[in-house]
Amino acid sequence: MRTRLTGGALSLADAGTASVATFVASLVALRSLDDPELALYALVFAALTALMIAPQYMLYIPQRLHANRQPQVRRTSYRADARGAVPYAAVTAVGVFLAALPLRGGLSDPSAYVAICATAAVLSALSPFQDHMRASLHVAGRHGRAALVSAVNLGVVSVIFVAVEWGPQGPAWFAYAAPFGSLVLGNLVSIVAGYGLHRAVTVVEHRDPILFRTSLLAASTGFARQGVAYVANLLVAAMISASALAALETARVAAQPVLILGIGVASFFMPEAVRAIGAGDRHRAGAIMRRLVAVVSGAGAVYALALIPLAPLLALVLGRPVDAGLASARAGSFALSSAANPFNAYNMAERRYGVALGLTAASEIPALVVLVALIPSLGVFAVPVSASVSAVLRIALNVIYRNRADRRAAAHTPAEAAA
Repeated sequence: MRTRLTGGALSLADAGTASVATFVASLVALRSLDDPELALYALVFAALTALMIAPQYMLYIPQRLHANRQPQVRRTSYRADARGAVPYAAVTAVGVFLAALPLRGGLSDPSAYVAICATAAVLSALSPFQDHMRASLHVAGRHGRAALVSAVNLGVVSVIFVAVEWGPQGPAWFAYAAPFGSLVLGNLVSIVAGYGLHRAVTVVEHRDPILFRTSLLAASTGFARQGVAYVANLLVAAMISASALAALETARVAAQPVLILGIGVASFFMPEAVRAIGAGDRHRAGAIMRRLVAVVSGAGAVYALALIPLAPLLALVLGRPVDAGLASARAGSFALSSAANPFNAYNMAERRYGVALGLTAASEIPALVVLVALIPSLGVFAVPVSASVSAVLRIALNVIYRNRADRRAAAHTPAEAAA
């Protein structure tokens, strides 16, 4: 029991540290970029998050699951994984440059487009691989080493933040490249460290033949969810202005601690829920999910309320004015999203990939309609409203589905016992 708690705490520390590194990189962007460049950063960040879904679900996760099924502790071949990821990295890199094109014309310095997109393209190859390495360390029971990899990444990103903030002023392209560039260097150094920490673990002998349809369904679910954030940012820039998107990005970073909390809490609760599913104990798995939703929703609501008086203090930290109402609304929507996201993992743990995709699409499409309808009247506030609509729909639809599935399972049990 003590080992499980220690592993859970280290998993929580790993997820939290990785998210804090992204938060620090966003601080670099907020404090060093003007509105047009910050809007471009926000658009690329959303596109990058969506595009990086493909290598995770199409390659890394299936191979990691294969290694986890071995009777002894094993890891995948990182060299083979890296080779297999090359096509995805190439497509993602091209996707980053294409996704940023709508805001290229509004930049006063064309080098901003090249610097931001080039560093994001490199990050699109490194970040999924580093996530895969850390997750593989967790699978092998090396939870502390996974947290150490994240700590190395955070350390490098923090050093670059200090250099940008208090070091001598460099050329303009350096400021443009610094946000994603800090994560590039952090991921690169931490990957080297992670390989050294994991090289003693035996490599699994055979690669897993990846089930393309299953992986595609899982990737499509994640892409549908993350891709909506890109569309929302694009609509704000197109229908309002780049400055409005910059303000929205500032509010996102101010509200990001809720996402960090959600990722950490999910990393603590979800492994236990998956084990319960594997053991056929749906009642226990459901109870764990309810606790997860309660913790994330409650803590997120408290932070959302606290943001209103804390906005002036956060403005000093972020280096930009913070709209207290917008930041609070984003925090509330993040809390709801963090409560809804684990349901996808729950469905996938039951191998119900089509259900996960269908319920996600059924919640995201109405949310997009709400977004387009409300932007003319609510402005940037339409984004957290539509995100909240999506999250509430996802939770409601999943609860309805789970209740019906439980009733069907209960109805079949007496018949099977009688037979």
